[in-house]
Amino acid sequence: MKLSKYRFTIKPENELILPPFKGSTLRGGFGHALKYSVCVERGTECKQCMHRYKCIYSYVFETPVPQEEKEEKRSKDEYVPHPFVIEPPLDKRQFYGIEDKLDFHLILVGRAVDYIPYIIFAFEELGRLGIGKDRDFLFFCD
Repeated sequence: MKLSKYRFTIKPENELILPPFKGSTLRGGFGHALKYSVCVERGTECKQCMHRYKCIYSYVFETPVPQEEKEEKRSKDEYVPHPFVIEPPLDKRQFYGIEDKLDFHLILVGRAVDYIPYIIFAFEELGRLGIGKDRDFLFFCD
């Protein structure tokens, strides 16, 4: 099974205010940006979408049981664990100035490793869309 770990560095373009636990903010922003970047049926719920088993967003964030397992009734579950883990900084720091940097790691598992170009693009898109209390814009360095 494939496993890769990536480091991302954020440099705010304005002052940035984040909650003490940054993981949920990074995860939510990543999900929003990935769906915005790759979804061809944005108005449709993933479980109703005809692209569900081939879609990068669906695979990463609403990871369905593989179609063949579902058809063979080997699984009663609708979803399996997501193929990624975000390791945010563990400090409680909330304020970042334009001279500051914030590092976090992203671990990808299995087929998600192959999607790294789309995932990097989604984090770049997150920088353009903004994150944090006032939707501050970011610049990804690494």
